Amino acid sequence: MFNHSSNNNTCNIYFIDDDAPEWLCWVRLLMSLVLVAESVLTVYVISSSVKMRKKSSTILVTNLALSGGLCGALVALFTLVKLTYLPEPHSLPQHFCIIIIPRYFHIVSVLCLSCLALDRYLAICWPLHYHSLMTDNQCKALGMSCWILPVLALIILILRAAFIHCFSAFPFLTTYIIAFSIALSIVVFMYALMAREFRLNRHQGPHVNKAMEEDNRRLREKTARDVLVMVFLNLLLALPDVIVKLVWVITKRTPNLSYHISPLLLFLHELVCLPLLAWRNADFRHALNSCCCASRKNASERGASQVTLDSQLSKQ
Repeated sequence: MFNHSSNNNTCNIYFIDDDAPEWLCWVRLLMSLVLVAESVLTVYVISSSVKMRKKSSTILVTNLALSGGLCGALVALFTLVKLTYLPEPHSLPQHFCIIIIPRYFHIVSVLCLSCLALDRYLAICWPLHYHSLMTDNQCKALGMSCWILPVLALIILILRAAFIHCFSAFPFLTTYIIAFSIALSIVVFMYALMAREFRLNRHQGPHVNKAMEEDNRRLREKTARDVLVMVFLNLLLALPDVIVKLVWVITKRTPNLSYHISPLLLFLHELVCLPLLAWRNADFRHALNSCCCASRKNASERGASQVTLDSQLSKQ
């Protein structure tokens, strides 16, 4: 904590100590690079698939990949700078780029997960109205709101800090905790509504034939898996970081090892979101397989042309 005097007022500027062990910095760098690679692969496969580009929900998955990729790129860049040049431990750029901005990118990711949960809820509970409720324009509006709300909150907090000449981590982390809690509650609520939908009598009435029963069973099992995966992943991986930051905001104690490990769980949460959400999709797997086959074909054609060129040169 530093005391800064301005206009006869003393401002207590609390910086979060990021003097993490070097091995934790290397682990953070590796996880950040893997997250960037996942995001680039996801965006590339989606952009190369005509069928996926036609799906409205693809916009939300793309936004999820972009937020994760930007978060990973920012943390990887600044962690590499820290490991190489060793800046002063309480510098404002380090505090802002490693601690605050990545968590606001994480808010974007969790809001995208909330929108994907809404998309799934409408597809299961309102199938006849799904295409009229989730149009391309509405998905674009949802995707833009996932970015605008966190960025707007961040700008307001920065302007507030500049106006009062006092930069403190507490307003930023408090806003992050509130936004994360609201977004997670939306995800849990949507999946609870989906689970409730399959318990209604209309799914077991006399008009339901065996084929419909089998479809309902598969949907029920998939929804149950998604509830377990999405809810528990948020609780087990993302929630520890929120709890640690909440304790730090309340007590203002010196951070311990748990403070440095909890962000790694947050990165792990970002890492598993894309494989479990986007990569499990049959259309995505088909597009990924097509990209791999096209890459192998191009590589073999280049190899064959190179062999032909070498043979022609040797004959000369």
